[in-house]
Amino acid sequence: PPSSDKTAFDFDVPFRGEPTEIKPFLGRATLVVNVKFDDPITLDQMPGFQALLNRYSSKGLHVLAFPTDQGWFEAEDSNTLRLKFKSVYDFGQYPTAVVFDKADLLGGNALPLYSWMTKS
Repeated sequence: PPSSDKTAFDFDVPFRGEPTEIKPFLGRATLVVNVKFDDPITLDQMPGFQALLNRYSSKGLHVLAFPTDQGWFEAEDSNTLRLKFKSVYDFGQYPTAVVFDKADLLGGNALPLYSWMTKS
């Protein structure tokens, strides 16, 4: 179908080294965020994401976190990042709070989901 007919359900996302259908990760409402583990903005925002999840996950809210190397280098691999987000922020309860594999979110190699969201 033409890209204007696409919905979020039409995309795959990188999860545990494989392209994975996004459908099981989407909730009744879904917040998609870019995260960097040691970034001051992420450090400030994670408690708010957790508060939103605590309050609304039972009503269908999901938060999908996409780490990236863009901006500055994120030294950890994707699996290590998932473990760090879980241990430090208690963020990573499938399917309501998921940290995906690192991906480009801007430019020519951007994750198709992100390209679609920024054009929609």
